[in-house]
Amino acid sequence: RDEGHISVTYEHEGRVAGLAYYAPAVMTDRAWYLYWIIVDASLHGRGIGGTLLRHAEDEIRSLGARLFMIETSMLPMYDPTRGFYLKHGYDLTATIPDPTHPRQRASAVAFDRGTLNLPKQPPPFPDSVRPVVTRDRGAEPSVGD
Repeated sequence: RDEGHISVTYEHEGRVAGLAYYAPAVMTDRAWYLYWIIVDASLHGRGIGGTLLRHAEDEIRSLGARLFMIETSMLPMYDPTRGFYLKHGYDLTATIPDPTHPRQRASAVAFDRGTLNLPKQPPPFPDSVRPVVTRDRGAEPSVGD
């Protein structure tokens, strides 16, 4: 088991509607990676992903994190994903070229929120959007029993 890996779930109407999985970046000065935010496709656009993202940011900030990093693909099907992070105040900081996949232009793009002590603030979501959080601090994400 790797230390520090965290997964949280968001419940909606008695079922898991989304999850976030994040962990400290090994051998860094308080940097963390967001590995996944997954939301049930039928519930996209309801603030669940943003709520999970804010929860992860708040939690790692409370653990002393200074940087939160995200990687995703440049494939067109990931346009909404990249837009989500930009909308929530993240900056595109790097692209990694991948000559083995010419359609993709780059295998990954990196986003970061900069220093977590002075974050950019996205527009607030309605107070009615609240997560129900369960936690598994093991190496693998868990979406409930």
